[in-house]
Amino acid sequence: MLNQLQNLGLSENEARVYLAMLELGSSTMLQIATKAEINRPTAYVRIERLKKLGLVSTQIKGKKQLFIAEDPNQLGLVIEEEKRAADQ
Repeated sequence: MLNQLQNLGLSENEARVYLAMLELGSSTMLQIATKAEINRPTAYVRIERLKKLGLVSTQIKGKKQLFIAEDPNQLGLVIEEEKRAADQ
């Protein structure tokens, strides 16, 4: 699955973060970074790009910000749109 996500245009760390988020569901940055086996600052950067691609949403619960992976069925459409925009 990691290779498939990379073939769609995600970096290795972006793919790892996205997969971790799919497995965890609604989760904190620390949980995501731990699951993806990357450091927290790198996770923040990768999640910001995934948010720009429309693959991640956030919600506030109490004092914590939680991150949620969007439906993987949208992944191909989002990446294609990003490629088209880059080509223009």
